[in-house]
Amino acid sequence: MVAYALTSLPPTVTVRGMTLADYLKENGLTQREFASRIGRSRSYVSMLLSCRKVPGLRTAKSIQDATGGQVSAFSLLDGERSERGKSFPSVQNAIR
Repeated sequence: MVAYALTSLPPTVTVRGMTLADYLKENGLTQREFASRIGRSRSYVSMLLSCRKVPGLRTAKSIQDATGGQVSAFSLLDGERSERGKSFPSVQNAIR
């Protein structure tokens, strides 16, 4: 059910969005402000930004919704860590 929601994104949502760090900087948001938007703690957002935490599917979708699709669930699940040279499971592995 969740896998279906992520694989059938509306055409207006890009698979490769901006990073969460870039979104926060561009929009002048603090980690605490963004955390309250997605119902998580500031420390959780900090762990996401430093690649110490992998978001769950629901959290990735919440971030995508809170950013209006500028940070896509796919980029959170598959791209941000790999772009920084850290290993990260593919979306297919995450939703199996």
